[in-house]
Amino acid sequence: MWIVSEHGFLSIVEDKDDSGELQVRGRDAADIRAHFPDAEIITMTGADYRYRARIARETVAETLAQTIRGISYQSHFKDVALERSPANAERYSAYYGTWSAMARMQDYPPYSTTPRPEQPRWWEEDQ
Repeated sequence: MWIVSEHGFLSIVEDKDDSGELQVRGRDAADIRAHFPDAEIITMTGADYRYRARIARETVAETLAQTIRGISYQSHFKDVALERSPANAERYSAYYGTWSAMARMQDYPPYSTTPRPEQPRWWEEDQ
């Protein structure tokens, strides 16, 4: 699961050795720390996500539930990515790139009343 919250970007997967624990992974250790201040973060050179923490599944679930209960903005991109994110060009680019890529999946472009032309889908080309 990918989480893009007002506190940063996380990738969360089941721990391969203990299904009661989750691997909370990040590109920036500060993103893990913002969500889980008491987590022991390890640094892994050569891994897909350099920063990781093993955290009890229930702790992750409750923390994310609290994050959701605390939402106080109307636009994640405008209010969080632009206003609350650290001044970091790479982070801004990642947030905008995510917003844009997902927006292209809609049959109508954002803020448009005109549908997109039908496009072939790459996963249907070989069938």
